[in-house]
Amino acid sequence: MCKYETLMYYNMVLFAVATNVSTALSSACIVFAAIIIAVQKWKTDYWPSVDISIMKVLGVYGLLQCVVAGLSINPLESFGDVWGTMYRFFPLIFALGYIKTERRLKVILMAFLLSVLITDVVGVYQFFVLDNHRPKGMSGTATFYASNLLMALPILYMIVRERCIQYKWISIGVLFFSVVMLILSGTRGGWIALVFVLAVLIFLEKKYRNVVVAICVALGISFGFCIYANPSLQSRLITITDTKYQSNSERLLMWQSAIAIFKDYPLHGIGQDQFGYMYNTKYISPLAKERGDEDYRKGHGHPHNNFFKFLAEGGIIGITAFLLLHGYFLYRMILLYRKEKNIDSVSCGMIGILIFLGIHLEGMTDTNANQVPIMREYWFLMGLLLAWGNIKLLKKRETL
Repeated sequence: MCKYETLMYYNMVLFAVATNVSTALSSACIVFAAIIIAVQKWKTDYWPSVDISIMKVLGVYGLLQCVVAGLSINPLESFGDVWGTMYRFFPLIFALGYIKTERRLKVILMAFLLSVLITDVVGVYQFFVLDNHRPKGMSGTATFYASNLLMALPILYMIVRERCIQYKWISIGVLFFSVVMLILSGTRGGWIALVFVLAVLIFLEKKYRNVVVAICVALGISFGFCIYANPSLQSRLITITDTKYQSNSERLLMWQSAIAIFKDYPLHGIGQDQFGYMYNTKYISPLAKERGDEDYRKGHGHPHNNFFKFLAEGGIIGITAFLLLHGYFLYRMILLYRKEKNIDSVSCGMIGILIFLGIHLEGMTDTNANQVPIMREYWFLMGLLLAWGNIKLLKKRETL
């Protein structure tokens, strides 16, 4: 392997460590990766291989987002958001273009496990030492911490199944540790998403289904113990279906406002990153109690729902782009899962499906698809899984 691929490999190891730890470090890794590619192209006239189908989908998505931004109530801010969104796809492209061996991929996964362990340890400190009843680890909020963990858990399960490290009990311990921290985060949307993710895992994991069911029973017992031992978590659980609970009622009012915005701007919406301004200055319900003051940015900046955010800010064009992008990657993971049926190892496609479900189910009650660290990690993991799936399928063909 050439020195540029080696540099990119070490850079992705560092990026994997940064995913749950430092947004600044992950940004630096992306910039360094872009420099590596530019220098490699200049020195060797080599361009890393890309998945043409994925690049086409990303291109269509970017084009539709530019149309929405051009018709925005504030084009300058919206185009800035478009660039920020497209920039988050870089880790996906890097992973697909440079990961060629299973050994290097497993090292990157070990770096990712370390990242999860660090943020979980910080979360434990916050919960038990600082007496923070909703620990956030090294994420911005407890809900974002839950999003990070919902992506991490399938990867940790894959590490356990693949036995990527010599002492598998370490990965099992981090997996269980992360589930407990997801519970302690008090993120109700994350709890609901986890239940659905586990149900789909039981359905898709045919070889070790009995083991998975046993694990789910153990997790259920752990959840029950955590709820029983913590009054704060008890109150969070009780309010899940209570529409009069303020957090829930405010969400319902924001969703109604998002629909009202869509009705007024049905084709192209109000533009990216404009929900906060329009909601707090014009569309906020008189029943809403959580309101901004003279500075609208102190109010809610998103509707706590990915679907309603893209519907209000992008109209038909924006929501079409959103569904096209994420629907395509779900299709690719399902296709990969089917191709891997005869491979005697954990399915990369299955893990991708679980990550997809975790993010988007939790995204029904908390807007997470616009968060920089969350989406960088999401696309990075999608790239790793597609790259590993390709490696496994190639090895299978070579042995036939």
